[in-house]
Amino acid sequence: MLPLIIAAGHGKGVYWTRVDVVFLPPPGAAAGNPLRSDSQDVVQFAAVIQRRAIAKGAEPNIDLNGTSLFATGIREGYRVYQPNAGSQWQQSFNRAVVSIEVVSEDEATAAQRAMQLADSITLSAGQEQKALGVIPTARISTELSPSVPTISYHGTNNPAAMVALTVLASTLAAGVACAIDRAKLKVRNKPAGKKFTVDV
Repeated sequence: MLPLIIAAGHGKGVYWTRVDVVFLPPPGAAAGNPLRSDSQDVVQFAAVIQRRAIAKGAEPNIDLNGTSLFATGIREGYRVYQPNAGSQWQQSFNRAVVSIEVVSEDEATAAQRAMQLADSITLSAGQEQKALGVIPTARISTELSPSVPTISYHGTNNPAAMVALTVLASTLAAGVACAIDRAKLKVRNKPAGKKFTVDV
């Protein structure tokens, strides 16, 4: 356990960022747009783009229930999702927003990955409407919130991890010692076999 305890003492934190791609209905009448401009259609359109962003990703998307990505112990990864306003039993997606979370051991990598994903979603939204024949003035637009992702650092509790591993190592050592002692006692207290003699 000693190498694990030493490694826990030198553990580093991760950089985390989140950015929302907000889908905005076209201003005024949406003539020529089969998606129309009511909010539910915009929410459904955002859901389509979110699923396509996941399908195009080279890495598997991570699905969590209300937990931030950095709190899961993942050190390199991202997730693209629609915020759930309901519960894990009854989901409700009532906002035309696609959220992006990125976690990385490198600050620049976290920021770059978040912007790449946001650009990919924005591009996909435009391409989808163009393929549907939506005129430019009637298209659903997107904007980032915040416009520039904010990076935060989340460190690890090294002393607590070292204490926990030390306690675990001590418990395991004591348990193994007790098990060996019990095994030895059983061998010592084992009754000797009876000897039988036969008179001829």
